[in-house]
Amino acid sequence: MVLAFAAVALTAARFSLALPELNSVKLEAGELALYSSLLSQKLQARGVKVITARDFSAVMGLERQKQLLAAEGCSDSCITELAAAMGVDAMVVGDIGKPGTTYALSFKVLAARDATVLALDSAQVANADLMDAALDHAAWSLLQQLKATHPELEPGPEPGVASAAGPRRSWAIAPAAVAVATLAAGAVGLLLANGRYEQLLKASTVGEAQQLRDSGKTLQLLGWVGVGVGAAAAVTAAVLFALGSRAPVTASVSVVPGGGGLAVSGAWP
Repeated sequence: MVLAFAAVALTAARFSLALPELNSVKLEAGELALYSSLLSQKLQARGVKVITARDFSAVMGLERQKQLLAAEGCSDSCITELAAAMGVDAMVVGDIGKPGTTYALSFKVLAARDATVLALDSAQVANADLMDAALDHAAWSLLQQLKATHPELEPGPEPGVASAAGPRRSWAIAPAAVAVATLAAGAVGLLLANGRYEQLLKASTVGEAQQLRDSGKTLQLLGWVGVGVGAAAAVTAAVLFALGSRAPVTASVSVVPGGGGLAVSGAWP
């Protein structure tokens, strides 16, 4: 008996959200129901009790639900009526549309007591294949905002962040390959320039000496440019691999006759 009472108390204390029928704009038949179900699953997976449109219909009837969630929007009075009928802490309302080739998502969470906006989220999604990930992120974003007023919520890490290091590290392959190629080319250029200098010391005429000098300078410049670009690519590859940052990390190099410079820019993860 004590265990049963404890279970009921825990269930009652669990944060609850109502998710009535969402508004649809140019969606194919069945899409709205699918995406509403997915959003409900994403919220429940993060520990939230969700009252769905089907639950609403069972309690107050489909027609009454549609009257309250009319096209002109749900007013404060209908929010409190719906919340009172279902006994929830807040309600999620939103729109899912496909005005063109992309999907537009817009959600907000309204407090059951006074219809205050507690959280907002919107996104543009390129195609249907990305909708599952977009709804997962929307659920996380809404609960992350609700955590400010309901600290007991545990939305977990932002979707995609935990696995971001792997793909970014794989990007290090390209700059690493560039580094090897350009460093090798730069080294060859410097060796050839050094060879021209040795030939210059043995030149028999002024014209030959000038020709060797000019070609040596050109090879030296190209060699240092290759070394500089290779160093920049090597630093970029090392940063991408070591940090696995989600933000872009880039390196730039400048070469002038009297020297050069190397810069790395990005964001610490």
